[in-house]
Amino acid sequence: IDGGSTDGTVDIIGKYERWLDFWTSEPDQGQSDAINKGLERATGQVLAYLNSDDIYLPGALGTVGRAFADSAVQWASGRCRLVGRATRGLATLPRRPWRERWRWLVRNCIFQPSTFWRREVADQVGPFSTDLHLLMDYEYWLRMVVAGHSVTWMDVWLSGYRLHQQSKTSSHDDEFWRESEMVRARYVAILSAGERRKAERAVTALRGRRLRWQAWREARAGEPVASLSDLGAAMRASPRLLLSPRTAAALLLALFGLLCLKPLGFALRLLGGSKASR
Repeated sequence: IDGGSTDGTVDIIGKYERWLDFWTSEPDQGQSDAINKGLERATGQVLAYLNSDDIYLPGALGTVGRAFADSAVQWASGRCRLVGRATRGLATLPRRPWRERWRWLVRNCIFQPSTFWRREVADQVGPFSTDLHLLMDYEYWLRMVVAGHSVTWMDVWLSGYRLHQQSKTSSHDDEFWRESEMVRARYVAILSAGERRKAERAVTALRGRRLRWQAWREARAGEPVASLSDLGAAMRASPRLLLSPRTAAALLLALFGLLCLKPLGFALRLLGGSKASR
């Protein structure tokens, strides 16, 4: 299901047309709309979707078929390899799905390309939300949790999740965070007061780690002022980060960059003055 691409996608699809049951390339309302179009045409009893830059690993679908031979399995997920240079320095998602319900309201814990569910579950929770453009899968999992379903874990590598500079995961960090906050707000009411306090503390710590990672990237990119600002925000969000070696590394790199900026600025001003005198 292609959204009317003009980058040669249609030519590639055409090469494999005889192996495809159906394909289309037409304008749509975004990724969620495209996923819904595909799932509406699906005829199987086990559903999934794969984005164009991800892959299934050899033997994956056989593993999934054997898992769903058990009628008690309604929703299942497995391991996923991060593929591409942009994966360097990124933490992987937890190895197994969360056991505690409140943790689902903190962050996603399963990889979408390695996740499968029955048609009955899809009929129960409905289509993907078209108002979400980045975390439609996370919101979909939360609906399954609210409906009372638990994930069956397949401790097998099933897919490859490709990260690159143009992928949504790599290039839309701020948008990811805004959508995650919006999704949490939709479902926080399912938690008890005690669960909500645990989730809020965990989200605050997660926000601090995110800001620290952003500060590290800014320091490496030669933006020490922005880096120090985000480090300060990270410390306010989660003071315990102050004792972390990663925080110290980001701080030292930002301070080094700041010290280098001053003599460089002086040299540039001096050079500009000498040119003007000539």
